[in-house]
Amino acid sequence: MSLGYDAIYKIFPGVPLVDQIKNDVASGFLLHVANNYKSHYDNANNSSTFYLILLYSLSLLIPIFSALLTWLSTTDDNKRLKVCLGALLTVLTIASGVLKPYESYMLSSNTLVKLREWQTNSIVRLTELNYTSDDKSKLYTLLQKMDDEIQEIGETVLEKMPITPPDINATVSK
Repeated sequence: MSLGYDAIYKIFPGVPLVDQIKNDVASGFLLHVANNYKSHYDNANNSSTFYLILLYSLSLLIPIFSALLTWLSTTDDNKRLKVCLGALLTVLTIASGVLKPYESYMLSSNTLVKLREWQTNSIVRLTELNYTSDDKSKLYTLLQKMDDEIQEIGETVLEKMPITPPDINATVSK
């Protein structure tokens, strides 16, 4: 989802430069950087939520199914139920080992922290920039550097995630 120009104020609040370049070509580049930030933030937030739910689900279900399987093994009834429960327990244990929900949750949570630090640093840099409409090279250099930094943060997360979780907000709102 692409942000409108007014949403830039939410990402870069209190930056007088945003008003100065409103009708300038640089405003499109700033909007691009803001959209990249929002996209990476939403991805990291969805990943964090997904892996937290997965972590608690697996942490709760595996011991419960293990206890049920142990209890069922003391009885002679329900051989089919024992086999199904054993297979389910095996699948959940393998899923937990492959998906590594704790590590993935920590990675996405740390990414959210890095994105907020990037946002704070960007607000400071944009506020401290001595912008004049005659010398736009400083602004374009800063915006390019900010874009490169946000891309690096986002790509690092995508490389290390075992799977990309679904958009939780989209599935909940439907």
